[in-house]
Amino acid sequence: MEIVRRQILECDERQMVTFTSEVSEDIALSVHRVLRVRAPDWHRGWAVEFGRYFVHFPSARDMDFYDRMATCGSAVTPYMTTYEYVGWPTEPTFGRAAPPGDTSTDRCVIRWPSIAGI
Repeated sequence: MEIVRRQILECDERQMVTFTSEVSEDIALSVHRVLRVRAPDWHRGWAVEFGRYFVHFPSARDMDFYDRMATCGSAVTPYMTTYEYVGWPTEPTFGRAAPPGDTSTDRCVIRWPSIAGI
């Protein structure tokens, strides 16, 4: 992606905007989850939770995610999020591959062969 190249070349200035959020509840940092965000509709991505902190990521091929997050996700007014808990990896995996049994080569998903909680 162009933004990554630009950030590497111009490393003294912040080029990439990251999106994090936090909830008001006091949740232990030992709580960590991978979440598929179902609502709000403009999100359509993923979140990784570490305690009360969340890091937001786009779905595969979603080139407008960061623009939508800048417009909708950084609003001062809190928004309600609905998510699906998909587990937490129990071992490292590298690269991208289709999940076992998936014969589609059109989709690109992160391979999680061992996920706790599923």
